[in-house]
Amino acid sequence: MELLLSIWPMLIGAIVYFTIVIRIRNKHEKGLLRLSDEVRGRLITDLKPIRNLSTYLLLGIVVIFVLVASMMDNGYSHFYSILYLLLILGIQVPMGFYQKKLLAEKGYDERYVQLTGELVWMRLLAIGIMGLALTLNALNFGII
Repeated sequence: MELLLSIWPMLIGAIVYFTIVIRIRNKHEKGLLRLSDEVRGRLITDLKPIRNLSTYLLLGIVVIFVLVASMMDNGYSHFYSILYLLLILGIQVPMGFYQKKLLAEKGYDERYVQLTGELVWMRLLAIGIMGLALTLNALNFGII
């Protein structure tokens, strides 16, 4: 029970994070339903370079995170988790805004482009909440 009380910020942060992520997914699916099959097919083709680049960048971050975390003392795991979230944030947000810009330039439906921008901000909020939860959790354990 004591462990549960000591990790409460992390549990609440995780619940809020996943709730926001599910909401993002639902909003995105509803937005896709507004597009015709032809436009959805074009969307997949147009966004392929962004998906590939963000996947490789995220894989690189995971590799760096694992290498650095494995070389450091376990007492710093919260610090590296926060750093990991900041690195993801540094990729996801710019990529999201670039995606919105690309969709606008390619002439996609304005409502879908607007939705894409809203989803970027929702991702930012989710990652921020998770970072706050990790920070509070680290404070609880006296790491920071």
